[in-house]
Amino acid sequence: MRLYLLGRGIQHSRSPGMWNGVFRRLGLDWRYGLLDVAEDGLQAALEQLQDPQVLGYNVTMPYKAWAFARSEGRSRDVQRAQGCNWLRMQDGRLNGENTDVEGARMLLAAVPPVDRALLLGAGGTAAAMLTALDGRVDHVVVANRTYRRAVDLVGRASSWLGRGRVGAIPWEQRMSEAPKASLLINTTPLGTRDDRSPLEEMQPRDGAMVYDAVYRAEPTPLQLQAARWGLAMADGLAHLEAQAVALLPLLGLPLDHADLVRSCLRAASGREPHRWRVPASPDG
Repeated sequence: MRLYLLGRGIQHSRSPGMWNGVFRRLGLDWRYGLLDVAEDGLQAALEQLQDPQVLGYNVTMPYKAWAFARSEGRSRDVQRAQGCNWLRMQDGRLNGENTDVEGARMLLAAVPPVDRALLLGAGGTAAAMLTALDGRVDHVVVANRTYRRAVDLVGRASSWLGRGRVGAIPWEQRMSEAPKASLLINTTPLGTRDDRSPLEEMQPRDGAMVYDAVYRAEPTPLQLQAARWGLAMADGLAHLEAQAVALLPLLGLPLDHADLVRSCLRAASGREPHRWRVPASPDG
């Protein structure tokens, strides 16, 4: 059986190393690979899912909305997020799931609910975060560089978070909003391949937490800020780990293998994820 990560610019992904380690230790003759394609290659990728030896695709940016549009069977999480990161043919029908939602839900369940959150971004990961925040927050403020997209996302999220409990602000206002929030969530690409922080320098609220969905080999600028501020943080590697654990049942594997997933990700990435712990200060 073969599985793939479908996306663009994904050569940095730790998913193949993690999953191939899991399959090897379970004695499964499965292989996880990368499917890095441009938009003109998506139709061929879709046709490849018809192969009974292809178990499914993890879908990453920028194709989560495309996957949602092509899927026929959709869970409630997929419907709410209007994006999916898992596609599989079942009984002749293309089914979609969103383990970003369930992964974020797992991580958020490890900390107390919060009164106010600032969510940076309005794309597929941001929509998954808003879906996972249901029942975990009193009020969410969404800031995005394209304000209209933030407004549209808030309009959808009002149906499950509750009207008046989620709002949008222009990107330029994020710095004045951030000190009010007890949970700061970054889903923008800032910090992925550059040294830019979406929050730059600011004075956070006492006891605030940081959830930075970006992951890379070294800490992102926002994660370095969390270390200087002394704030508990969940990083992008923790998010990758959690959504991988959420994928286990969709692969027909028991959740008892969660520790194996964590061990194989640690081996593939060379470090332990930050799961709501205060990172060591870069200044020592």
